[in-house]
Amino acid sequence: MPGRGKTLLVGIAYTLVLCGIVHCFVNQVQPTAYMDEVFHEEQTITYLHGNWQKWDPKITTPPGLYVLTTFLWNLLPFQACVRNFRFLNCFIGGANFIILAELTQSILIALSIATLPVLFFTGILFYTDQLSLLALLLTILAQRSSHTVPALLFGCFACFVRQTNVIWLAFMIGQVAVQRLASTQTCVRKSALQWCIYLIKHPVDIFTALVKAALLDALHHTATIVLFVTLVLVFNQGDIVLGDRSAHKPVFHVPQIFYFFVFCALHTPIAFLHYLHTNLHVPRRLSLVWITLLLFMTVVSICFFTVEHPYLLADNRHYTFYLWSRLFRRYRSFRYTLAPVYLICGDYVCRGLRGGSLSEFLTRLGYLMTVALVLIPAGLIEPRYFITPYVIWRLTRPHIYKKLSSPVMEVAMNAIVNAVTVHIFVFYPFKWLSQPFTWQRFMW
Repeated sequence: MPGRGKTLLVGIAYTLVLCGIVHCFVNQVQPTAYMDEVFHEEQTITYLHGNWQKWDPKITTPPGLYVLTTFLWNLLPFQACVRNFRFLNCFIGGANFIILAELTQSILIALSIATLPVLFFTGILFYTDQLSLLALLLTILAQRSSHTVPALLFGCFACFVRQTNVIWLAFMIGQVAVQRLASTQTCVRKSALQWCIYLIKHPVDIFTALVKAALLDALHHTATIVLFVTLVLVFNQGDIVLGDRSAHKPVFHVPQIFYFFVFCALHTPIAFLHYLHTNLHVPRRLSLVWITLLLFMTVVSICFFTVEHPYLLADNRHYTFYLWSRLFRRYRSFRYTLAPVYLICGDYVCRGLRGGSLSEFLTRLGYLMTVALVLIPAGLIEPRYFITPYVIWRLTRPHIYKKLSSPVMEVAMNAIVNAVTVHIFVFYPFKWLSQPFTWQRFMW
């Protein structure tokens, strides 16, 4: 268990690193708003001018970040510009580390999560990801501490920053139901098939646990979800997307979850290699049947449910543009050769679905369903969409490392990747022929 003083010192150091990068590099080479920062800066300044009715139709998420920034800048003597707004995310990034350390009870594991390259990069720009994660982490912390009112307030604010957080509130209700249901069972370990049969035989028990969790133990989350759904139905015509709806229509993009599995494996390489060493073996006949069936379903999903969003190939400033255009689009067969990789990574992420205790099985099952609800409707392949599912996954499995050296190595690898991506962003700009006077920069 980390000491509070040591955690605070590391959190301050982490914040100073982010601030130093922003001050010494980002603000020097990119003093104006870049990409999505353009919309965020303009909307914040609009609010600072007292115009609360105007809304940029290109913004797809709720105004939580802009409202918070407006409140703070009305108290602070700083100029209202994106150069200063970026520092807010630096401090939010430091706060995220401190909350992660409290939740995981490990400074090293918290640091390995906080330095996740995609998350780290959003900490040096005026983006919504850091604040969205902070609100959700505070909700989880309050929930674990049985502080109902703070959990209610943080949960509401989490949805006020990013609307998909409402799905994670539903996951928290499910977690409470799992705890309630597991408390009535003896601690036994069964296979996934046995637990599936149990769920089929006892639907009333499952439903009762969910209802009691929603109406008793986690009523505050239920109230937030009901309020959110009501607001969406009444004020947004039932559409969860606020702006740019034509480009963000819900789709059935099943491979999104495959990409996420690979994302998790790549960002926990030491634990993944240990999994490969200890879990891959010659399968039994029953396992071969399941593997063949899952492989067939994966290939079918790739064939019929792969979505190529127009934005993916319209912007060569993102690394995903090159990954898709140079591999997935150019070599169609490449998509299918990855099917076994998706299965292995999926088994690594959802190991609890193989079996174990009832609470382990239901937690993994609920998590997988939540991730599917969050990611599959998204047509655009955007690494930032993976941040929250990844962090929640790490929180549900805080002990994936058996040795102290493993998270140290992960932090070191994250630091190298972050140094490279920041270096590329700062020192390797380029120009479009259509905009010869504007520098473009590579980013996630």
